[in-house]
Amino acid sequence: MYGRLIYVYGAMGSAKTAELLIEMYQHEHENQKVCLIKPLRDDRNVEVTSRAGNLSRPADYIIAPTDNIFDMIDESVDSLFVDEVQFFSPEQIDQLRRLTIEKGMNVLTYGLRADFSTKAFPGSIRLFEIADELREKYYRCSCGGKKTYNARFKDGVIETEGEQVAIEGKGNYTYKSLCPECYYRLVNEKLEKQSGPIRIRKKDYQ
Repeated sequence: MYGRLIYVYGAMGSAKTAELLIEMYQHEHENQKVCLIKPLRDDRNVEVTSRAGNLSRPADYIIAPTDNIFDMIDESVDSLFVDEVQFFSPEQIDQLRRLTIEKGMNVLTYGLRADFSTKAFPGSIRLFEIADELREKYYRCSCGGKKTYNARFKDGVIETEGEQVAIEGKGNYTYKSLCPECYYRLVNEKLEKQSGPIRIRKKDYQ
């Protein structure tokens, strides 16, 4: 029997990792064998940690960009859980797909849809193409809008250009999830300071 490939996505702070850890506990409570992996690019620690609820659990495998996930995961695993899945390559996403088909396990992945500049991660794009189920998680912005954007700040100033991956807490980088309207308000304010009034209209990002 084939397993299912599930992609749970949302902006930072939407409690994706908390859901992952709780879901793992529930699967174990049902006597399923579970396995937890995370990418090497998220090098903050070897644990998968959620700020919501102060939950934490060590990853069973830390996956490097050149690793073949299909070969690493034993077929006795019932459910594979994947944190920060956006950092995996499209080829590794296909390896997760193979696990559901050839080894019959369920693969539950959790991560971001897009980066700080609103561009999708390659791994996220592949999941949107092949996942059996997509689940969006979100919270409301302070203005009441839906938080879907991940704003990145360096020394307190919003960034719109730069390397796609910059880990929070390193190099004075911080992140905050925002609704599109609040995100572009901050972008406009930065552009106005640099070169005078420039407006990004709502229809430009809808």
